Amino acid sequence: MELWRMKADIIHSEHGVVKQWSDTREGRMAWATEVARYHQLPWATPPLVAWGDLYIVTEKCTPILDVPLELSYRYKGELWNLIHRVNRAGVWHRDVCLVNVVLYDDKVRLIDWQASIPAQTSVPYDIYGARAAGQEGYLIDPPPDGVHWYRSDCGTCPAVYWGTGRGSTRERNGGFPLPGE
Repeated sequence: MELWRMKADIIHSEHGVVKQWSDTREGRMAWATEVARYHQLPWATPPLVAWGDLYIVTEKCTPILDVPLELSYRYKGELWNLIHRVNRAGVWHRDVCLVNVVLYDDKVRLIDWQASIPAQTSVPYDIYGARAAGQEGYLIDPPPDGVHWYRSDCGTCPAVYWGTGRGSTRERNGGFPLPGE
């Protein structure tokens, strides 16, 4: 499934955040995947307020990128632990990026689950990267090796928010070592 075919419209309203998919084969698949993950992993997602044919409504959240940088550092460990927990639950998000990280009730949550899949191997895709998990890259080609949400060279994410993208792996990953480092 190609990413551009799965895009959804996002509307922020007084009732929450509404996400609406197009009535295409790809849109229906993306919507079904997203709804399934909100039910499967409620501890990892914003609360789901309502859903129906090709839409969901979630509680309003604060994007991590709207938190002042100096205050946001306190959430790095919680985000790292959440990613591990999602992978242990048998799911690969495949788009863990700071634009998909929000705070709800001062807890880190992930959004944009439409590209997620059941884990295909015991190697965590969202921790080690696509190649290490034996997969083709989903969003970036060639796929990143390591945590996508700290990469400064991917071009799609504001990864320099928490790291410089230079120096050791630990520095590139915001002070958190990759497993095995």
